[in-house]
Amino acid sequence: MDSMIKQIYASSQLTAVEQQDIQHFIKDARSLRCLSQPDADTQVWLGNHRALVFKVFDIHRLRQRWRARWKLPCPIYGQRYGWAERANAVRFGDLALPGLSVRAYLESAHPLLCARQVVAYPYLEGYDTLQQILEAGHAPFAALNAVEPVLLKMAQDGVFHLDLNSRNVMLDARHNVRIIDFEYMAWQQRQPGAMYAYYLGYLWQKWARSSLLSSDFDHWFDTMLEQRQALFSETKDDLLASFHLGKERELSRSQRYRMFS
Repeated sequence: MDSMIKQIYASSQLTAVEQQDIQHFIKDARSLRCLSQPDADTQVWLGNHRALVFKVFDIHRLRQRWRARWKLPCPIYGQRYGWAERANAVRFGDLALPGLSVRAYLESAHPLLCARQVVAYPYLEGYDTLQQILEAGHAPFAALNAVEPVLLKMAQDGVFHLDLNSRNVMLDARHNVRIIDFEYMAWQQRQPGAMYAYYLGYLWQKWARSSLLSSDFDHWFDTMLEQRQALFSETKDDLLASFHLGKERELSRSQRYRMFS
C-alpha cells in the first residue's frame, strides 16, 4: 500500500526538513516510529527528522473506501477520515483557535476506492497531553485554568469537538494550549453555554477522573461558572445539567453529533 501513496496537497511554506519527512513517509512509512498503538485503525507516526507527525487513517470497509475516494459524507457524521480531519483542522485554524497547521495531505487511492488517507502536522516538541500533566500531579488546576479559556472560545464560536478528552488537549511548559484530533467536529452550534459546560464535564469523564477527586473538580467548575455564567443565555441550572451530562453519561458519537445544533 505504501508505494501507492501520493501527495495530494502540501503547504507552500514547507521547510526542507518537512519535505524530507514527507518523502520518507511516501517511500517507506513502516520505517517511521509509531506513536500510537500498532493495531489502532488511526495511527500517528513520527517523521524521521521529527519535523512532522503523520496521522494515518486506514479505511477497511468497501463502502467507506468508496465514500472516501469520492469525498461522500457519511449519513451520520458527515465527512470522515483524513479528508474530514484536514478540512476541520483548517477551519479550526481559520477561527484563530489553537490547533495544528496542516502541512500535507496524502492518499492511497485506486481509481474507484481509497484505502488510506494521511494528514501531516508539525511535531509538537515539548508538549504533553493534559492527561499526562494531570497524572504527573504537577499543578493540575493551573493546567486546567490554561485550557478553560480555549474551550470557552470554542463554545462561543459554535465549535463542537466531539472527542475533546484530556488526551486531545496538549500543553507545553508555559501552558500554551493546542487542540488535536479533528476528524469528528460539528460547526455553527447554537448553545454555547451548554456546550462550554459539557466540555468541562467531558474532560472529567475522559479521563481526568483517574487523577483528580470529583469534589475538587466540581469546586473548580463552580469557580469557572461564577466567572462565565453572565456570558451565556442559559440558566445556571441548565449549565449544571450540561456539566453533569458530560461528566457522568457516556453518549454515542452519533448522539453527541447533534447535541447542540
